[in-house]
Parts: sequence; C-alpha cells; structure tokens
Amino acid sequence: SCHQSILGIKVEQRGFDLCAKTKTVCYYRHMKEIKLSDCTFEQRDGYERAVLLSNEDFKSNTKIQLMRLAAGQSIRPHHHEFRTECFRSGYGEGQIKINGRVVASSSDNIVLCEVGDVHEFINTSETKPFTFLVVRTNDIGNEDMIWEDLS
Repeated sequence: SCHQSILGIKVEQRGFDLCAKTKTVCYYRHMKEIKLSDCTFEQRDGYERAVLLSNEDFKSNTKIQLMRLAAGQSIRPHHHEFRTECFRSGYGEGQIKINGRVVASSSDNIVLCEVGDVHEFINTSETKPFTFLVVRTNDIGNEDMIWEDLS
C-alpha cells in the first residue's frame, strides 16, 4: 500500500504490488482510509471545510466533506436546485435546520436534505467549534448555492 496526502489528509491507497518472494503480482482492492484527526481545514466564508472524498474519488458528482463552525458562527439559510445533501452532526454543540425546523442537534441524527429544502447550520456554543459531516450528490459546485433573502 502507499500513502499520499490530499488537501492535507493522509489517504491510504491499495493497488497492485509485486511480491518479492514469489515474483507474482498481488492485487489489493482499491480503498481509501481517511483519518478525521489528520484533516486540514480550509477557510471559507464564515466557516471551515475539509474535503474528505471528492468527485474524482466517486467517479461521479459526489463529495464528502467535514465542516467546522467557530463558536457562535452560522451558515445562513440557503438551498440548492440540483444538489441533494446528507448531514450528520459531529462534535460540539450546534443545530442543523431544514425548512425552519431543527432536525439534528446530536451525532445520533442523520438527515437527508432534498433539492429545494432551505437549510442552515448554527453553532450554539460560545466557546467550542461545531463540526458536522456533509455528503453532497449531484454536486455541480458552488453555483448551486442559492442564499435566501432574509429581508
């Protein structure tokens, strides 16, 4: 197996290997192991994210990312016209709201957010970050991020 780093995350990949003893080719299934403790977050507009697996990994428009909100921060209400997302609360204190209703506030909840659902993320702690996992499908990129008019 070999190790490589993707966005600062250590990823283990397995493939073909030549056995020195038998001089035969051994096949290992392709797999990737990601350690959340090795994640490197990139700063975004009001939050941080670490892309764990990307479109290239899935061979489709799918992405898994770890999101982190600083104490008291939030990602304001928005929706998507193409993307479906699945959320799981991770560490810290926070809320995931869909269509104005708190649907997840602990790691016991996994929530599917359909196209058109208005959703937001709120860190309710005054001292600790709130981390949650996001699986994005039919992901065409940030042009599918439609912010709600709060006026």
